[in-house]
Amino acid sequence: MTITTIHPTAIIDETATVGQNVTIGPYAIVGPHCVVGDNCVLSTHAILEHYVTLGTGCKVSPNAVLGGDPQDISFAGEPTRVMIGDNVTIREGVTVHRSVGEGTTTTVGNGSFIMADCHIAHNCHIGQDVILVNAVMMAGHVTVDDYAIISGQNVIHQFVRIGKYVMMGGASGTRQDLPPFALCDGRPAIVRGINKVGLRRRGFTAAQRQTLQSAFDALWFSNRSMQEAIAEVEVTFGDDPNVQELLTFIRESRRGIHRPDQTIAPHNTPNNEPVPV
Repeated sequence: MTITTIHPTAIIDETATVGQNVTIGPYAIVGPHCVVGDNCVLSTHAILEHYVTLGTGCKVSPNAVLGGDPQDISFAGEPTRVMIGDNVTIREGVTVHRSVGEGTTTTVGNGSFIMADCHIAHNCHIGQDVILVNAVMMAGHVTVDDYAIISGQNVIHQFVRIGKYVMMGGASGTRQDLPPFALCDGRPAIVRGINKVGLRRRGFTAAQRQTLQSAFDALWFSNRSMQEAIAEVEVTFGDDPNVQELLTFIRESRRGIHRPDQTIAPHNTPNNEPVPV
């Protein structure tokens, strides 16, 4: 038998839906049109404001606020959502804002861990098994792909994309995209190499890591132009799916990718000029 426990001081809106085996603590609020999945725990003073959906097995800590209005002057009160996946942990003081644009959604993927005092702004999309360490500040329309780790006190510019398996050092920030598989650090964060430890922990073989290292050496740590480096990597490692993912990311980059002592412009920028930031 599954029992849902709701503290008598909690407030549950009549339009909200609460699943089975849910625990809702003192003074928590589940607002209009919110959905709380099975096996979730909302701690004391946790707040779901409007149009928030929690998957199964989520934990929301004290003073976290999900589903607040976006901090965007173009927002006109249109119905937008926050969608949180399964088994997501959201720690104290986290804020996740609804998106801008009717029918759009701010999302956090399955298994992600959002540590204390992080801010996820409107229209952000966080992949699965992402870790945001304390006090990461994320502007609107940021995308963080699966398995990335963003260390504490990082500041992420709007519309930036952070690729899969990125490890981003703490107290940094970026105005430009960070490519998949990369270890990034500095102010601003730049590519320092591949995320060797993270890739090994995720099951990448020594051969796969070596191939990626060779591709990174050509792309970020050679005297070739980026176009020359891409062409060389395509010929040498073109049949490797991880390298193909890396090259596709570079070509599709909207904000550009920093390179030591220069800026790598995105593939579709006229005259290959750096993107203004």
